[in-house]
Amino acid sequence: MKCPIEQLFFISLLVLLPACCRYVDWGKRNVYQGIEVCDESANVRRYLRSVSIYSQFSTCAMFDVLWLSDAVRTTYACVNSARLGKDEEHARAFLWRQLEENKHYITFYVLSLYDVPLDGANATWAVVLKINNNEYIPADIKAIELAPEYRSFLACELSRFKTAYEVTFDARAVEGQPLIDQSTRQIILELRSVKKRARLIWYISSDGRVVSPYCIPYDEPDTLQDWPGTCEGGCQ
Repeated sequence: MKCPIEQLFFISLLVLLPACCRYVDWGKRNVYQGIEVCDESANVRRYLRSVSIYSQFSTCAMFDVLWLSDAVRTTYACVNSARLGKDEEHARAFLWRQLEENKHYITFYVLSLYDVPLDGANATWAVVLKINNNEYIPADIKAIELAPEYRSFLACELSRFKTAYEVTFDARAVEGQPLIDQSTRQIILELRSVKKRARLIWYISSDGRVVSPYCIPYDEPDTLQDWPGTCEGGCQ
């Protein structure tokens, strides 16, 4: 009696998997793996929001958005200085420049599908920032090449099918007041097309910390969907 193909497949797995595990263990023992460093991505990923937008079962757009807050820029500066071997003075100066940037601009890194561009006058999707019931348009949107540190932080979201954009807003209103102050409790970034909208929200506690990362579809304002704060699934 012949075995079904499915049974042969599972029998093969049972035979091959133990050998595969032994091979991986042997490789780790005999092939130099380098020195592991502390993974700081968890400090950054709590500032990451993602949303996928569909029309029926067809994907209209996918966005992964990282807010370059003071905490994110601090982590980036520390990892960058450690990677490049900067001394304390240069590391401190680099961090100062990163934080100084946030006094002038509110910056987001946005990953979008390569066929859904965000730059250009005829881009299908527009980006709008909402703070304290006021709306603001970007000062600039440009495609960028992410630094190695940010590529590591966003390893789970990056792919050859996505383009990275830097979206910046003026950090101060026309009158000179900062858009984000001690009274700010949430920052909303809306992605808008002619037929669809989605919003990504960063909630801010009274002590200035970002809490409970959520992604809220625009057409379901009462639905909160937890977004994982750590990178899972074996991303490198």
